[in-house]
Amino acid sequence: MAELHILWQNSTNISLDQKEIEQHLLEVLLRLKAVDRVEIEISLVTDKEIKALKQRFFGINEPTDVLSFAYEGKIESLTGSIAISLDTASKQAKTAGIKLIEEVKMLASHGLLHLLDFNHR
Repeated sequence: MAELHILWQNSTNISLDQKEIEQHLLEVLLRLKAVDRVEIEISLVTDKEIKALKQRFFGINEPTDVLSFAYEGKIESLTGSIAISLDTASKQAKTAGIKLIEEVKMLASHGLLHLLDFNHR
């Protein structure tokens, strides 16, 4: 049985059902059977904040929807952080015709998969 612990940060004025997102991520972990214990921080941020993170860590001066940062040497009990831009997520949800919570769940699982060393190739 996978264990999931999330530290939430939200610098926006948008509130979301964190329990629904946590349940979604737990289901992803259970399907993958990748690790037994996961401790992550999820930061819900603005485009301005995620743009600054992307510039600082990747040298790219533009916003994005999600960034993941794995903490070194913690594979057995995966730890890392995920930043999600609620500005970009809101735009993407509107374009796709879905609720914001569904877009954020997808972005959170996308970030989690990157922490688990899945990539776009």
